Amino acid sequence: MHERELKWIHWLQQTKLLAWPMRIITNLGPSVYVVAFLPFVFLCIDPRIGIRLALLYFVSSALREALAMTFCFPRPFWIDASVDTFHYRRAQTFSYSFPSGHALIGTSIWLFAASRIGRPWAWGVGFAMAILICFSRVYLGVHFPSDVTAGFLAGAFLVAVLLRLEAPIGHWWRASGLHNQCLAAAGMAVMLILGGILAQGIHSSMQDPASWAAFAAKARELHRITEQAGAVLGSAVGWAIGRRRVSFEIHGSWWRRLVCWVLGCAPLGVIYVARKLGPADFETVRAVVRFAGAFLSTGLLMCVVPWLCLRWKLVKPAHSG
Repeated sequence: MHERELKWIHWLQQTKLLAWPMRIITNLGPSVYVVAFLPFVFLCIDPRIGIRLALLYFVSSALREALAMTFCFPRPFWIDASVDTFHYRRAQTFSYSFPSGHALIGTSIWLFAASRIGRPWAWGVGFAMAILICFSRVYLGVHFPSDVTAGFLAGAFLVAVLLRLEAPIGHWWRASGLHNQCLAAAGMAVMLILGGILAQGIHSSMQDPASWAAFAAKARELHRITEQAGAVLGSAVGWAIGRRRVSFEIHGSWWRRLVCWVLGCAPLGVIYVARKLGPADFETVRAVVRFAGAFLSTGLLMCVVPWLCLRWKLVKPAHSG
């Protein structure tokens, strides 16, 4: 199947004019820009939408990594050196190919955003952006068409499940005490990590083909999943505590919201610092450090930053959860 798909990729890459537009579009999936967008939604638009978007982003990221380690499929340029990646992070693209993370996460984010707006045009834009992100991944030579198709379907399914369960889960969450909320958050984080360990163990005794094994040297490392699990735990626990101690509503001019957004972006730097601190030769330590960094970062975003915004009168207190 990959041989046929390689022909499609080579056919798409006959024109080089789309390289720069596709590099821009591909960053509308998971990227540092989208991560920076999370505090903007949380602190400048609606905190209830923000927490849902954050959890969706981190859960879908962990799901993608677990699925990738389950299937262990190569990327196009791993098996065909003539595939052009247009200098797009070639050296850093070390995870397995199936399913596409950009397709899965990008689809889930854009379709969730469309569901919040609820207008037909928003759904049209959401699907169009998801499809463009999928196309960009194939054009840039970092995914096969089957990768992005699977990612698109998985992302759409994830959003459908979220929309179906959002009301009953929300009702349970509001009716539960802090202890149960924290236990539920911890249970979700543990499930994500156990899923990663299970996926890692499926092919633990199998070696990747020698022709592309060097590309996949880091593809089975668990720290990317523990980071997402830590972010889920930090987001949920921070939200649970924050809504009790520093419940807020957004109001005021856009300059106030801009200050809130800058404050919200600051803790996210902890995630990137943690990525540098973990020793590369000790995967377990690295996984723990990444988990702790993500937990601390998102916890600060959901709890401490709102407290600062309230203290500096950038937002107003809320009396409902």
